[in-house]
Amino acid sequence: MNFTKKPAVYINGTLMKKMNLFAINPNGIESMNVEKGEIEIDHIKYYEKIFIKTKDNYNFSPIPLISLNNLKAKYLSSLIGSVIFQIDNEQVIADYDEYLVNEKNILKIIVEDFENEKEKLKLHFVKLVTRTEENVKRANEIIIRGEKMKHL
Repeated sequence: MNFTKKPAVYINGTLMKKMNLFAINPNGIESMNVEKGEIEIDHIKYYEKIFIKTKDNYNFSPIPLISLNNLKAKYLSSLIGSVIFQIDNEQVIADYDEYLVNEKNILKIIVEDFENEKEKLKLHFVKLVTRTEENVKRANEIIIRGEKMKHL
């Protein structure tokens, strides 16, 4: 039996295996309930259950969900070497073929490369920034930097 440190997430009554909660736009949620306590589903133990009901006008369907490996193939096919994913500064420790995100809820993708020639190691850190209210606000900020001008 495997134990995951993730909750079992149900959306409109359907279990969403290996899905990040950031895959759902918060504005599309009508209600959310949490049931504490471990549960075993298909030989996997989860530490709690989260039930999410979306608003009637929110079109949540599996169609916009994409696995991290499919996302990589679609947008980052030029990357050669291993990839490590982060979503909103949290490292994804899961099977990238099964871990799903909502492609439409991604604000931006940042790639940082790491290479160590001596160790023959080439890694790509792929950071997905989701469309949370805070991230959108930060993305819309205008920052002006410069030095104080001197008058002669």
